[in-house]
Amino acid sequence: NAKDFGTNVCTGSDDTTAISNAIAASQSAGGAIVQLPGGTCRVSCIGAACNIFTSTSAVNIRGVGNGAGPGPAAQSNSNVTQLLIQCTNCTLFNITSAYPSIFKDFQVNVDPANRPHTGNAIYLAGTGTSTVANFWVENVGFTNVGTPIRALRPGWGTITKSYFDSW
Repeated sequence: NAKDFGTNVCTGSDDTTAISNAIAASQSAGGAIVQLPGGTCRVSCIGAACNIFTSTSAVNIRGVGNGAGPGPAAQSNSNVTQLLIQCTNCTLFNITSAYPSIFKDFQVNVDPANRPHTGNAIYLAGTGTSTVANFWVENVGFTNVGTPIRALRPGWGTITKSYFDSW
């Protein structure tokens, strides 16, 4: 749980370090689920590359609520996990792994001060010349993001019950 790595996670303050530490701990635990609480998680760049969360192993990110809708839960940020990007040209999740990553039940949005956004929400690449296999995106809403999902050499993946504000 990302709450184990910071106080007041997803209550409107910058949660980049807490979530990054939760992802690192999940990698040490063999790819355990990273659970994000409901609320607004403000995230920003770490380092010069402007990748917010980078991993060389598959990730399993789960939020709260149905990030893609339909219904009032998707429309109210208090009922769902919202990752609010605080930069204009950055990648939220930069994952390099031939193993499947899972993203489920959250929203990705860009802070109004950082629009238009020209980066990626989810960028997946295999290691070396390998493909990205079996990635899964479910109940994820993408709003105001330059490129919602980008996969380099995708083998196959599943995108289901997700919302894209532009295509």
